[in-house]
Amino acid sequence: MMLGNKVILGIKPKNTVNMKALPPSLTLTDVERAEQAANIAMAWAQSSESPDGEADADSPTGKTQSAKSWALGIKNDAINAATSADNAADSESNAASSAAAAATAKQETEEIVENIGNPVIEVSENDGTITVKNSLGQTVTFKLVKTVQGLVPDSNGDVDLLKNTIKSTPGYYQRQSMFAVSKNSVTIKKGTQININNEAFISESDVVLQLSEIATPENRKGRDVYIYACINTNAELVFMLSLDTEYPPGYNTQNSRKIGGFHCLCADVGIIEGHALSGYVAGDILPASAWDLIHRPRCNPEGMVYIDVADVWVDIYLLSWDGTALVSTNGGVIADGTSTKKWHGEAMLEQLMYQNKRLPWRAEFQMAAKGSNEQTNIQGSADPGTTGGHVDTAGRRMISNYGLEDACGVMWQWLMDLGFAGGSGWTNSVYNSAVDERSYGQTYGNLYRLLGGGYWVPGSSCGSRAAACDSVSSDVSAHIGARGASEPVHRNL
Repeated sequence: MMLGNKVILGIKPKNTVNMKALPPSLTLTDVERAEQAANIAMAWAQSSESPDGEADADSPTGKTQSAKSWALGIKNDAINAATSADNAADSESNAASSAAAAATAKQETEEIVENIGNPVIEVSENDGTITVKNSLGQTVTFKLVKTVQGLVPDSNGDVDLLKNTIKSTPGYYQRQSMFAVSKNSVTIKKGTQININNEAFISESDVVLQLSEIATPENRKGRDVYIYACINTNAELVFMLSLDTEYPPGYNTQNSRKIGGFHCLCADVGIIEGHALSGYVAGDILPASAWDLIHRPRCNPEGMVYIDVADVWVDIYLLSWDGTALVSTNGGVIADGTSTKKWHGEAMLEQLMYQNKRLPWRAEFQMAAKGSNEQTNIQGSADPGTTGGHVDTAGRRMISNYGLEDACGVMWQWLMDLGFAGGSGWTNSVYNSAVDERSYGQTYGNLYRLLGGGYWVPGSSCGSRAAACDSVSSDVSAHIGARGASEPVHRNL
């Protein structure tokens, strides 16, 4: 029969012998002997007294005992253990769990005693393991295991609920605060929690990572660097910096996980009075570019900075086309109305939205561009062709406080804001055959899209508040480009 998670093998108690059912070969004497043997077996199983009256030094009575007597003794021991555990609860913080374990043992033993009619001849307990033996010499063992909220404790009897949560959640990542950055180092904060390949890790101290360990300033300038959490050969949590986009050298996707990153400045800023990045040099970390799995944009975070006053991420560089996507990258060929793949405002917006981005609103652009050169244009007053590292006609770096390159005086940039002009007919203000394979509809009157920043010629008109309001959204011009923006994954409320 089954009793909880125990199996007890048994025979029926003594029955009255039906003589008519006996085979001819059996005599009454045979039956009587069988009956006598059964009665002896039952005495060893159930008798409250010594079945044979023989001495037994291990018995509390000094004589042999039946299985029932031994089980009752175990029951009393369990009851005493439960009483002791109750008393200990007043002085021991973990007595409650001990009492629960004893009560469980008591209940299990009572169930055995209640079913003692079966030929159980031995019940023993050793270090939480109970063994039940029947008259045929067969045994069944089971172990009592204390659990907390369904979790099995470790070898010390402790249950770490946090680590079990981390381990059971494949994408788990949490930290008490964002990692800190200086010009040349990153500090991962103590208490960072992460799941790597379904194993739980929690950093036990602050960890400082130096940029000099992975590349020289020349090799990292204008590039993104990634932060990885890794499991080393000693099964310990370590953090690493790497220029590699998938995993750091010496590791793979099974023992490492990308948890953050940042962008390095593409060119020296120089000394600019009142500028947030004054004194920064090529290869230094752009503070506003730091991201992790919690603080990041909805799109890919490479080549972007966070504009805290607007709670939005904005591209560092004017956009380039890499053949599959519009990207913010240092030294990229600027995507505009005359680049190999031509662009107007409608095409820019649609492509960016496929990438979980959009064009910036004027207010966002205005704040992101603060700290840029004002009322000047790019040195040489001509289309630079590529992105990043430029200076204006006064020799000043064209960079904002947040790190936006070429925000003012290089290219007009498409914005989200629209303007409307009435008319008496349909126009192609959202279609241009140089960009579009076909028309996707017309506008009644003209649909104007705002431009921001100014371009390479009208120096005194350029700046963070500069705006052009006379370009239809389908304008295709060499001096109009764009940069993308993206909402944060988690809004700052």
